[in-house]
Amino acid sequence: LGPAYRLSLTRSLDLDLSAQAAALLVQLPTATSLDGISNQNSSWTARATGAARLELRLSRQLRAGLGLEAGALLRDVSYGFQDRTASLGGAWWSAGLSVVLTPPR
Repeated sequence: LGPAYRLSLTRSLDLDLSAQAAALLVQLPTATSLDGISNQNSSWTARATGAARLELRLSRQLRAGLGLEAGALLRDVSYGFQDRTASLGGAWWSAGLSVVLTPPR
């Protein structure tokens, strides 16, 4: 859930800005522990992301997009597998390409 805003840079180029927050269910069926609890395989976490995307109008119904996204898990989840333990958490970034097709009315 989050806000988004589109800025029209030129007649054929838009900049989309967005932010998002979400709660997530984590399922690790083969984990021996989760959040420090033995024999637990379900937990939760939350994430927040922000994105910026350029969208080029190629025609009335077709757009091409290029975007960047950055985010972070807001709650780390520790887990164990047999004799090893690790943690799921931290920040990430990604880039993406898209094609948007809008059906005619």
